[in-house]
Amino acid sequence: MCEPIVDLPEDASPEAVPLATARGFTRAAWQNEGHSLEQLALFAAASGGEFDALEVAALFRISLRAAQQRLEFAVTLATRLPRTLAAIKAGRLDPYRASKIADATLTLSLEDTATVEAEILDQVEEMPAVMLSRALRRIVARVNADALQALHEKRVAQRRVDNYPTEDGCSVLTVHGSAARVQVAAGRVDAIAYQLRDTGGADGRTMDQLRSDVALDLLAGKDFEHAKIIVQVTLPARAALGVDNTPGHLVGYGDIAAQQAVDLAYQTDATWRRILTEPATGRVLDVGRRRYTPPAALRDHIHATMP
Repeated sequence: MCEPIVDLPEDASPEAVPLATARGFTRAAWQNEGHSLEQLALFAAASGGEFDALEVAALFRISLRAAQQRLEFAVTLATRLPRTLAAIKAGRLDPYRASKIADATLTLSLEDTATVEAEILDQVEEMPAVMLSRALRRIVARVNADALQALHEKRVAQRRVDNYPTEDGCSVLTVHGSAARVQVAAGRVDAIAYQLRDTGGADGRTMDQLRSDVALDLLAGKDFEHAKIIVQVTLPARAALGVDNTPGHLVGYGDIAAQQAVDLAYQTDATWRRILTEPATGRVLDVGRRRYTPPAALRDHIHATMP
């Protein structure tokens, strides 16, 4: 059995010991995983064969896709993110959050990747995965704004639907796609679920049960009354006018590439509102009361001039 990595002050209370020990075993597991990933990277470098993923899948009793992803992750850590790999091997970072760093830097040069890695590793240890993803997008956008758009395009090209059974007579369906489209889809599910609840159509179902039933009903072709969906995106005026590529912000998600934000802002049913912010901090200083729709001529001009 591996030894736990426990950091406790001498005056720690007795009840604190089991929790710290449990955490210590988890950190030791991170260490072991780091060494396993390092060995997989060495295997890939030495072999480089087309059947490497099949060997890993058979040895680890995992699917071929999972084996391919594991091998790619190991090679990425070893060749592009050596400090991140070292942090896993030291028990300071879990592989899941390390995978977020790998994903965010996928389209960056080695030099830019090293810059992002150095900055994020200074703050990652106490940062939950959701906060880490948002922090990474901000850093990547600052280091290379074009990379944010390139990563978005790469991930959108890999969009898919996964369906796998659970052991309780149920199954899980996941849809991977553009954040904006997922927001719209989730917004419609929420709107219909609330509509059913508020009009007496819930039949004792909880909101989670309603959302599940509505989503599956929609995919199965059931028609519902129109429900209004609001997706909020903010972007700097210069980006909205196609002057630069400063990223926008999708409410409920975080920073998105300028092109993606512009596409949302110039949809035919979009409405705009002026929001004045402090450039250094992003703090809102003033919100305009007037809403308006961008003129079609301006929308056509921006779409024609954006790369």
